[in-house]
Amino acid sequence: MKRLELAHALHHQQQQHQQQQQQQQQQQQQQQEQQQQQMQEFQQQQLQQQQQQQQQQQQQQQQQQQQQQQQQQQQQQQQQQQQQQQQQQILYNTTQYSI
Repeated sequence: MKRLELAHALHHQQQQHQQQQQQQQQQQQQQQEQQQQQMQEFQQQQLQQQQQQQQQQQQQQQQQQQQQQQQQQQQQQQQQQQQQQQQQQILYNTTQYSI
């Protein structure tokens, strides 16, 4: 009977030991999962930063385009002024001849 009791007690201890190991493994898995989540969050933050940088670049490009448009408008104004000057010269020439 004593042998059976001893064997039973030993078996019981082994079971407890296995349960503890399983719990430790579960804790390790949880830690790994948390680390993965943190990594993902970090990656998302990087993505957001990249997107913000892209938006800033786009805004800069738009500003450059606006500046170009303004320059074009100025050129057009200069051309108009030149045309007006030419017309005045033609008028002056014709008046000379008519006299």
